[in-house]
Amino acid sequence: LVEQQEGMIFRTNSATTQLEEITSELFLLREEYNLLQRAALASKGAALLFEKDLFLAQLSEDINLITEGEILVDDVKLKQKLEGIFSQKRKSDNISLELYKGKENIFSAMNLNQEVEKALKRIVWLDNGSYIVIDETEALTIIDVNTGKFVGKSSRQNTVNQVNTDAAVEVARQIILRDLGGMVLIDFIDMKYESERQNIVKILTNELMKDVKKPKIIGFTELGILQLTRRKTKPTLSETLLTKCPTCDGNGRIYSPESVAFRLERELWEYRHSDYEEIFVTTTEDVYRLFSGENAVHKERLETAIGSNLHFTISEKAVSYYEVTRLD
Repeated sequence: LVEQQEGMIFRTNSATTQLEEITSELFLLREEYNLLQRAALASKGAALLFEKDLFLAQLSEDINLITEGEILVDDVKLKQKLEGIFSQKRKSDNISLELYKGKENIFSAMNLNQEVEKALKRIVWLDNGSYIVIDETEALTIIDVNTGKFVGKSSRQNTVNQVNTDAAVEVARQIILRDLGGMVLIDFIDMKYESERQNIVKILTNELMKDVKKPKIIGFTELGILQLTRRKTKPTLSETLLTKCPTCDGNGRIYSPESVAFRLERELWEYRHSDYEEIFVTTTEDVYRLFSGENAVHKERLETAIGSNLHFTISEKAVSYYEVTRLD
């Protein structure tokens, strides 16, 4: 297939690739190279000949993993580029590529905004009233199953089995949807019998067969936690769309008004040996109320103890905080 001084590098997945696919890709690469050469000869001086489209590259990787489905595109030029990628796909793949022509934004028309928001929430409710809680950490992902509002119509054991069964299906869906990678630990509701645990493993296995990354289910630990691993090739959905909260520094918790009020008291106490007559503080209403006490009795005691007058400015911030703004 090669011409002149051409060379070919075969990657691992070429082992299961048909000759016609390799031939098609070679011709496409050769044409791209020829276009680059013509552009170089036509340019005068330094010029940008080629710039890799990172979005298209990522899209190409995702498409190559798909064997069936429908892809909607709202951009004509992008559709033309994707058609070139599709020409290399196996003919046996059941995939269609369509141009979206609706007046409504494609994200709104396909209800994607709401689906993305749901996929970023920590709690996922199931149809029967139970729910799962998903916590992503640096090292692993923890998924906890809870009965929630679901009480069942028969014995508790049947209720537990029903919740675990429904949760197993949704857990598999969320793993794929959120593109969770690395180690995943799933805490199902305690099951009495080994047969019940094996049934959950079977359900997860069947549901995760849809996943192109082929997660590996390790099994239940002695504490009843189901372990599985999934290859991580790119950031998860939350890592891509979310950023660390500057208020709680990503830990999901902030100081209570009581804690902030005590911290303010400790800092002001350090001024008891200073020469400052006036101390100005900006804080939120809840912190000021707790700090001052009923009829401002605590504020007056502290002013006497440190020998300074305290002046407060109330901030409208939603998060409890304080700041010593001026010392006179």
